Amino acid sequence: MKKIALAVMALCSLSAAAQDAAAPAVYQFEGWAFAGRLYFDQVDSAAAKKEGIKDSITTLQLAGDYNSQKWKTSLWLDILMYNDERPFSQWVEGSGWSNNGDISRESSTAGGMTLGVATGPQWVFGANGDNVAYLQGGFNAVIRSTREIASCSNCYSEDINIDGGALVVSGVEHHGENWFVGANLRHHLSGDLKTGFGLTLGYKF
Repeated sequence: MKKIALAVMALCSLSAAAQDAAAPAVYQFEGWAFAGRLYFDQVDSAAAKKEGIKDSITTLQLAGDYNSQKWKTSLWLDILMYNDERPFSQWVEGSGWSNNGDISRESSTAGGMTLGVATGPQWVFGANGDNVAYLQGGFNAVIRSTREIASCSNCYSEDINIDGGALVVSGVEHHGENWFVGANLRHHLSGDLKTGFGLTLGYKF
């Protein structure tokens, strides 16, 4: 009888250990992460018309996110790719080692850059603890916005006057051990940039 009891206890111990080993990990959201985000943004239609661009733009964001269990802070550089409606062209003379003296007619491109910061609470959810939702407030400042000939130091260029401003960002993410994917929505409360939908792919350090 004693041997049977010991055997039952051993089986229970093995079963508990197996259950612990099979239990899903609860992911921690602590420390820095790098994120690349692709946004489909809207621009104020009156400002876009005045500046000769369409009111929809594609934005590539390179971001650093600092996560705690209950808080998320993001710093980013946005690369704005305008849909230009007033391009120009210009004859240029190459000065590089591979095109020195070459004459060609080049067309302009239109784009811009922003620097931004946002911070706010986040909430972990899901049976495995591997999902997070967040809500942030911050500011997105346009630091460059031009229509110009790419890689030309003496060519004609034009400023494109698009202003950044305060914004709110909400989103959800699904986390693996070192990676995460997600989607978010951002809305500018001031300035010429308006609402944008974004997709996220990131890596945690």
